[in-house]
Amino acid sequence: MRRVLSVLVLIVFAGCLSGVGPTSTAGPPDTDWASGDSINTTALTEQHFQTLREAGSFTTNHSETVHVDGEAHPVGPRPEGYYPPTFTRKQVDLDKGRYLDTYVTEGHRQSNHFITPDLTATRRKQCPDCDYEYSSQQRPDVDTRSERIDRFRAAETVTQLARFLRGGTVEFNYSHVETVERGGETLYRYRAKQSLETAPPPFSAPPNGTATMLVSRDGVIRRFELQYAGPATVALDGEEQTVNVTHTFIRTYTDVGETTIERPSWVDRATN
Repeated sequence: MRRVLSVLVLIVFAGCLSGVGPTSTAGPPDTDWASGDSINTTALTEQHFQTLREAGSFTTNHSETVHVDGEAHPVGPRPEGYYPPTFTRKQVDLDKGRYLDTYVTEGHRQSNHFITPDLTATRRKQCPDCDYEYSSQQRPDVDTRSERIDRFRAAETVTQLARFLRGGTVEFNYSHVETVERGGETLYRYRAKQSLETAPPPFSAPPNGTATMLVSRDGVIRRFELQYAGPATVALDGEEQTVNVTHTFIRTYTDVGETTIERPSWVDRATN
């Protein structure tokens, strides 16, 4: 499972890093979400979701990793709040009302959900060697496009993403770093740094945060990375020791307007 997750992450994010073209320092023209070298995260998030809704379909990938002294799988003591790497992929087709996701907690759980206007099917397993458990539920076919959008917004709301971009409870002030060309698309890179005021698990002191995002001309956040770094305390042979911890989140949005969702083969097992 560890290797599978690593390969998944490499495949997903390698695609976002390919096709790198020329760079420049010119920022985007002033919009509702951009002004000079700065951005308004709430306005950007609104524009991000509006563009996704108008496109009708997209794929989003999210990974979360805690490193202890540089190791994602520390052999020694682990601080309270540590958990193994996780990976999530969501494919959304708002026009057809189809949704497919994959959740993986490395070395532990995995689950998939497939949703259509008249069906919800699920498979999950609690460990890498466990068998899948299947379930399904028929849904009345009274769905409309607006209702599908509402479900999508409820799962990943404007407020939630805006808070994520802000870095949680502190306000990240982003500045334009450079403009790059990737795969024929112009992307604007923004970066922010901020220290937290509190120490959430697994940190023993307020960590430093760094956030970087790549934004398209039409306001889609193509790639967002948030990393916190700071000290944590572990117990070793009855004594407390300090370790260095980094907590990294990476989210990408790809195949905007080009995501197609086929009925997975496992759905037959879930519905029979």
